[in-house]
Amino acid sequence: MYIYGLDLSMSNTGVTIIDSETNEVVYIGSISTTSKELEKLPIEYKHGKKLKHQFDEINKLIDEYPPEVAVVERGFTRFNNPTQVLFRVHGIFNLAFCETKTIYYTPKEIKNCIYQGNASKEEIANVLSNRLNLKFKNEDESDSTAIAMTYLINEKGYEWKKVKALTEKDKLNAKRRKEKEELKKKKS
Repeated sequence: MYIYGLDLSMSNTGVTIIDSETNEVVYIGSISTTSKELEKLPIEYKHGKKLKHQFDEINKLIDEYPPEVAVVERGFTRFNNPTQVLFRVHGIFNLAFCETKTIYYTPKEIKNCIYQGNASKEEIANVLSNRLNLKFKNEDESDSTAIAMTYLINEKGYEWKKVKALTEKDKLNAKRRKEKEELKKKKS
């Protein structure tokens, strides 16, 4: 049985599959819907064809790697149209994994588990790449790996020691605080 980490997207869904017995990554890839043939379709058909393509591709993987659990980044509402499109993608994957336990994590929970809650996608990808000796073709693949690893760490007790370092955001905030303090000193 296998653990699926899924970073869902209409254009490029990241998929990481981990063997639940050995905790070894057996598959990292993405399901792209940006092919020229799909992009040429009239808008009235485009979303439906892209969803069908994703459904067919994930089912091929499910046949090869029977899922124990599907772990997904929780969708969030920011802008109306992109959110509606993303929820359609979630629906397709809910259908594909209808017989499988599905767990959702927020982006902050995932980042905090792997590194720090305010880390960038690039920082998370670097931590995963270095710690697990993996190479990612795109951020969707690294995101899906972070999602799967969060499940392993939180639910299966996988030993993971977070790197003790400042994120770029932390460094920037520290620099700003220092500049404010220096400015105050100059004024007094």
